[in-house]
Amino acid sequence: MMNVVILEISEYEDLIKKQNEPTKLVEDTAENYKQNLIVATQYIDLLEKELKTYRVASVPKKPEIVVPKKGKAKKWTKDEDVLIYDTKSKGASFKALVKQLGRTTDSVRSRIRKLKLYVVNDQISQYQPKG
Repeated sequence: MMNVVILEISEYEDLIKKQNEPTKLVEDTAENYKQNLIVATQYIDLLEKELKTYRVASVPKKPEIVVPKKGKAKKWTKDEDVLIYDTKSKGASFKALVKQLGRTTDSVRSRIRKLKLYVVNDQISQYQPKG
C-alpha cells in the first residue's frame, strides 16, 4: 500500500525551498572559496614583491678591493741605505722608518734583510731574532 501525503501549496513551496538550500549553500561556499583564493594569491604576490625589495635593500655591497698596478720597483739609493743604518743606530722605530722612506712595509723589510739586518719588536737590529 502506498502512503499518500496531502500538502497545501505553501507547504509544498517550503519543501522545495528547503531542498534547494543545500545546493545554494554549496554554490555560495564554492564562490567564497574562489574569491578567498584570489585575494590570498594577490596577498602572496604582494608579500613576495616586498620580500624581494627587502632582500635587495638589505644586502650589503661587497667592498671594492683596489689592487695597485705593479710597475717597476723604485731602486734603492745609498742615501736610503744610510738612513736605514742611522735608524738602527738611533733606535728609532721601524714604522717611523717606513713613513720616512715613503715605501711599503714589505719593501722596507726586504731591503733590511738584504742589508743583513732584522726587524725585532719594531726596532731594527743586526741580530736575528730567536725562534
